[in-house]
Amino acid sequence: MEIADDQTEICMLYVIIIPKSKALDIEDKNSFSRAENVLKKLEEKFQNKVNIYGEIIQSRHAGAAIIEIAHINNPSLLLIGVNENSNSDSIIGSNASYILKNTTYPTLIYKK
Repeated sequence: MEIADDQTEICMLYVIIIPKSKALDIEDKNSFSRAENVLKKLEEKFQNKVNIYGEIIQSRHAGAAIIEIAHINNPSLLLIGVNENSNSDSIIGSNASYILKNTTYPTLIYKK
């Protein structure tokens, strides 16, 4: 399956959620290390197939952060990965729902 051609650029975004009780610029080495590992694995998976890079950002709200980065990058498509949550009756989570309600970009939801 081809996901893109050699002109395609993919920006993977990993959002570290910072609670309101902590400063937004706090350095959480464990969360940052986990984010780096996830992005590195994905970059390796698609290496030599597409132009791909990862960004790590910290935010109070993942959905709002993703929309903000989307406005900066002006993507052709947002691909949102969602995890299965066995504790919820909802098909998608609150962040994916927020993005769908607040973006003007074509968006595809991928559920594992």
